[in-house]
Amino acid sequence: MTKDRTLWVKNKKWGIFVHYLEGIQNGEKTPNNPKFTKTSWNECVNDFDAEHFAKQAHDIGAGYVFFTLCQCSRFLCAPNTTYDEITGYKPGEACSERDLPMELADALAKYDIPLMLYFTGDGPQFDERAGAAFNTISKTKLDVDYDFVSKWTQVMQEYSIRYGKKVKGWWIDGSFDYIGYNDELMKLYRDAALAGNDEAIISFNNGVVRMDFSQPELAQLTSGADRYLDKLNLADQAARQGNAAAQNAFKISDTPRKYRYSEHEDYTAGEASFFGEIPESRFVHGSQWHALSFLGISTNMPLWSIECGWGAPGSRYSGDYMRDYISKVSSNGGVVSVDVFTDRFGNIDKAQLEVLKQVNRI
Repeated sequence: MTKDRTLWVKNKKWGIFVHYLEGIQNGEKTPNNPKFTKTSWNECVNDFDAEHFAKQAHDIGAGYVFFTLCQCSRFLCAPNTTYDEITGYKPGEACSERDLPMELADALAKYDIPLMLYFTGDGPQFDERAGAAFNTISKTKLDVDYDFVSKWTQVMQEYSIRYGKKVKGWWIDGSFDYIGYNDELMKLYRDAALAGNDEAIISFNNGVVRMDFSQPELAQLTSGADRYLDKLNLADQAARQGNAAAQNAFKISDTPRKYRYSEHEDYTAGEASFFGEIPESRFVHGSQWHALSFLGISTNMPLWSIECGWGAPGSRYSGDYMRDYISKVSSNGGVVSVDVFTDRFGNIDKAQLEVLKQVNRI
């Protein structure tokens, strides 16, 4: 009998998701940075209180924690020799000298809370030096390829081997089909994940908006573009200018139903703009049903009508709503991840803590 690799996360029912990134916790005027001034990335990472954060996760009854290693910039919250050798950055210039995920895993383990890590499929694309070194997508290179993915997953594999069984799973963002991802490339990430823990689970995110540009009105609006991302940007511009067809397309395509994206994933990425969908059963074509959205109140909308409260403070849902929603999802075998506001010191937003404390009354 094949081992059920995702049974543990199903039994945990729900967990929290943290965006801890240089542009958020070390931003000059972001609410996540109480210092209100940019410091070195090393200083920012050193400010995070792993023990305090773990205690908060325990107090609200979180079953697991997702934590970001990086996102698009050159900065990562743990040392990585492979990254430094490929980019030429010195320790501390891009990768923090403190190994925050290692300390966080140990702090969470005291409460039997597993750690999972967030990684990206597009690498340090916003950093000219690192982006060129890894040969990731750029203004002139529009798609990922084997050269980039093979280099980038070496960075992930170094982390995977170092953390071993301390990291139970991975969530790979930005692995969009419209920038060239396919099962052959995604297998490299799975191999990297399993290098350190042969029981690690993995998922690949193909985005929150899936629009059908073959619809006549949308096809006309986007006739000047060939790539999905370019079509999406044209549709967004039209929606902002009041085009009813584009606006309706965004409304009906926001947060599509969960589906299995890759043969190499163990659970659905599940990114959504709201908490609302209920699974019909635990599995979606062999993948554990999983949803991920945010508690925070939207601070901006990168696409027309698509809410964006990732890492934001406040709560757009009541404790009763979240308790009822997670109860319905878990009753059908699904799992829910809740993105929470976390500042540079590891403090979760107080309003969100109060909401999530009520979830465990189910």
